[in-house]
Amino acid sequence: MSGEAVFATRGAAETEALAFRLAAFWAERALSPDGDWGAAPGTAPPPGLTIALSGDLGAGKTVFARGFLRGLGVSGVPVTSPTFTLMNVYTQGRLPAAHLDCYRLSDPEELALLGAEEYLDGPGVALVEWPEKAGWALPGDHLAVRIAFSPSEAEGRRIQCFAAGPRSGEVLRDFLQTLAPS
Repeated sequence: MSGEAVFATRGAAETEALAFRLAAFWAERALSPDGDWGAAPGTAPPPGLTIALSGDLGAGKTVFARGFLRGLGVSGVPVTSPTFTLMNVYTQGRLPAAHLDCYRLSDPEELALLGAEEYLDGPGVALVEWPEKAGWALPGDHLAVRIAFSPSEAEGRRIQCFAAGPRSGEVLRDFLQTLAPS
């Protein structure tokens, strides 16, 4: 792991707000031709970002995904768990995004049949719930987000972010710098 951060939220609204801030930060940097990650005009788009969301049922994976998608500018459409559809695609935001739920997968090959590779390896965002079921299809360089119930607060959550590679490490490090007091 290239980096780690732990956040505590006191409910769904704070979890969603944290994800919103991360998405808005990432989109701004990814789309900026002047930033470290942005593509210069006329060149290939910047690399995408895969976020692997893990946690118990009801921990807040979909809440985090909703906040992230809202931070990308997705609005006017409901953001729901793709439990039965397996993948919801959002093109309304600043970048293309897919929200995947791998809980019901029996084989990672099913992701290819869904067309998920376009998002897992493309210039947009892939939010992957139950990433352990994605197996080899999950990119090695991804941001792992583990959401757990807080033992000390009824509606609270403990959110651990781990960078699983250099690119996700850079994203996490730079995001944390924006949160640091000036």
